[in-house]
Amino acid sequence: MNSVFSFQLVLSICWLFLCSSSCWGQQEDRPVVRVDGVTIYQSDVGRELGAFLDRLRGFPPDQAKAMSQQAEKQVIEDLIGKLLLVNAARSRGIQITDAEIDQRLAVVVKSIADGGSPESFLKEAGISKAELAEDVRRNLLIQKLVEDITKNVDPPTDAQIAGFYEENKVQFYREETIECRHIFFDLEGIQDEKQIDDKRRQAEALRTMLLENPGLDFGRISKEKSDGPTAENGGYLGFMRRGDFLPEFTDAAFAQQVGKIGNVVRTRMGYHLIKVESRSPARQPELLEIKDQVRDGMLQMKRAEIMRKNVDEWRRVAKIELLIPLEAEEKSTQVPNGSNAK
Repeated sequence: MNSVFSFQLVLSICWLFLCSSSCWGQQEDRPVVRVDGVTIYQSDVGRELGAFLDRLRGFPPDQAKAMSQQAEKQVIEDLIGKLLLVNAARSRGIQITDAEIDQRLAVVVKSIADGGSPESFLKEAGISKAELAEDVRRNLLIQKLVEDITKNVDPPTDAQIAGFYEENKVQFYREETIECRHIFFDLEGIQDEKQIDDKRRQAEALRTMLLENPGLDFGRISKEKSDGPTAENGGYLGFMRRGDFLPEFTDAAFAQQVGKIGNVVRTRMGYHLIKVESRSPARQPELLEIKDQVRDGMLQMKRAEIMRKNVDEWRRVAKIELLIPLEAEEKSTQVPNGSNAK
């Protein structure tokens, strides 16, 4: 569903479950931006930029290229915004206890370790528990700041909720969705036609085996045979709408019957065997069904607007120094999005 309630309170306020640590304060890094005397380093930008570019892998090449060209500026802008929020929380005397950090850290590590031990995850990620704890502290500071500033916001009335729903009905329309798994045969870096054909034949042979043995667990086979990170979850891709993934993939998946295994599908990423596990038809939900969602979303928008105004004011009075030129701006000395260094 294309919902108006895909909220991120100003400048990634809700970064509460981070998978990377920050290097603010480590002097061996190349400094990029200084905000009221606190420096953001190249490693901070690099981590966030890497995560952003990873998310572009499923986009068409032209679209991904256009988005990546603005990525560095946007990442720096987000980091500046986060630091302004942290500084504001500290200036208000907001405190985070060690117990609060430990409690949140346990949740974070459990979620990002994905079944493995926290120690093995941290070692593989190249970060320490102390570094992750510091990120948790900063995000808890931001969370408490938002709660403190927006605690007196009145929820919308029933009449306001009904009016908003009628005016934005199209935003609540639920498109047809499918839930599916796949078995993936990766073609990245393969140029040789014989190797490509070998991958296709492997996919065709596996499809034949699955069709001849309908009792086999598709998820288990995907875990054993599939390439790429989705293999760990048995090829589970969750729910998707048309256009959420590569067109060849979604066109084939939406044409399949629930529970059936379709023909081998070729995308620019590789070959896929797809199994659709469920299908939800398109429909317009009634207000009564989603009233709580609409109320929560309207309340979040009010809070977001309050925070946006606060961040704008903090930015206006902050001393923000861009310490290196951005490649995309060819020696520009402007801070991203028009905030000038002071």
